[in-house]
Amino acid sequence: MKSHSQLIDSVKAFPYPSCFKTVDTGKYIACNSVISGFFGMAPEDMEGLTVGDLKFLQPAWGRRYAEKITKLDFRARDEKDTVMDKHPCLIGNGDVLYQEMVKFPVLGAKNKVLGIVSYSDDLRPTLSYPTLYRLYRRFHGRQDSIKRVLAYLKIDVHLGALPSEIQLLVFLEKAEGYADEDIARRLLLSVQKVESHLVAIRDMVINRNLYTLLTPLKRDTKPCQKI
Repeated sequence: MKSHSQLIDSVKAFPYPSCFKTVDTGKYIACNSVISGFFGMAPEDMEGLTVGDLKFLQPAWGRRYAEKITKLDFRARDEKDTVMDKHPCLIGNGDVLYQEMVKFPVLGAKNKVLGIVSYSDDLRPTLSYPTLYRLYRRFHGRQDSIKRVLAYLKIDVHLGALPSEIQLLVFLEKAEGYADEDIARRLLLSVQKVESHLVAIRDMVINRNLYTLLTPLKRDTKPCQKI
C-alpha cells in the first residue's frame, strides 16, 4: 500500500475529480482542484469538511446528494470493496454533470480500512442529445436549460436567437440522425410541424445554414448511456 503522503499526492494529481476521506467521519483529508472547483473552493479549504458541510446551489437537492455520497462511502467501508454509482450532479456554476463515481477503501494492516478514495467521470458525452436536455431540466427552467445545453454543445455562438423548447427538441432529435418522419412519431408531432421547427431553427442560425449546427454534433457511434 502507498503511504498516506503518496496517496494524497496521487489524489491531488489525478486529472478527474478525486478525493480521500476519513473512514468514520467522512471528512476530506485531501482533494484535487477539479472537485474543489465544483464548489468554488481551493483544495485546502475542503480539508476537514464533510460533503454535508459544502454549500450547494440548490440546498434541498444538496442535502439529498450528500446523504447519497455518505451512504456510498459507508458501503465501500463496510463491504471493504469498490462501489460505483451513476447520478446527476449540480455544481457551483449551475452546470449539470452526469457522474460515474467510483469509491474504494484504502486497506492497511489486518485488512483495516484506513480511508475512502473517490474519483468520478462526467458521462454527458455518452448521453443522447435529448437526454442531455432532460438532465438539465431536472435542475433548471426551460430557458436556462436551453441556454446551458446550447453552450455545452458549443453551438450557441452560431445562433442569433434562442429557440423554444419544442424547436430545440426537434433539432436535438435531428442531430441524433433521425428522419423527419421518425422525429414526428417520437415527439407526437406532424411531419409538417417538424419541418417548420427546423426551418425556424435554420433562420436563427447567423449564416442561415442548419448544418453549421448539425455538423459539429455528428457522432461516429450512437450514445449508449441512459439515466
